[in-house]
Amino acid sequence: MHSEEPNATSSVESGVSGDSFRDAMSHLAGGVVLVISQVDGRPWGLTVTSCCAISPEPPLVAVSVQTRTATARSILEQGVFELALLSSHQRTLANHGSASGAKKFLDEALLADEDEEGTHNFTEERQRSLVNLRCRLVQAIQVSDHHLIVAQVDAVEKGTETSPLVYWLRQYRMVG
Repeated sequence: MHSEEPNATSSVESGVSGDSFRDAMSHLAGGVVLVISQVDGRPWGLTVTSCCAISPEPPLVAVSVQTRTATARSILEQGVFELALLSSHQRTLANHGSASGAKKFLDEALLADEDEEGTHNFTEERQRSLVNLRCRLVQAIQVSDHHLIVAQVDAVEKGTETSPLVYWLRQYRMVG
């Protein structure tokens, strides 16, 4: 069961500009996650760094997505989605999911390999993630122009890679 809370936007004015806030937050390194939902019956991927664990018992995660996105609409309507924690070899997939205004269908994307010649389809690329989490919506809270999505993790599938992709100072980085 899931519920949507009323808009939790504060009416308090801030003296910090959006650009200043974005610049400050670019100093916070974050793991890169692909939020996978179904749009028109097809897999759709949105790249985010605003994802975190909430609780191990029950296993809960939170992810923040812009309200106006196809991803947010899909999650709110269908109540299910996946999170792919991306590996350092998946920059092309991260770029595909972060292209502003572009269609993010994953079933037609051919993804260039970061270290080898050739391309991979999404099924192959999904296995290269660190971990894939199958999630069920528990609660959605609208905050300003975003929805904070709280979800229960129903399944965990480990991928084949071990080195994470992180985003820091507006660039993808590898750890180690």
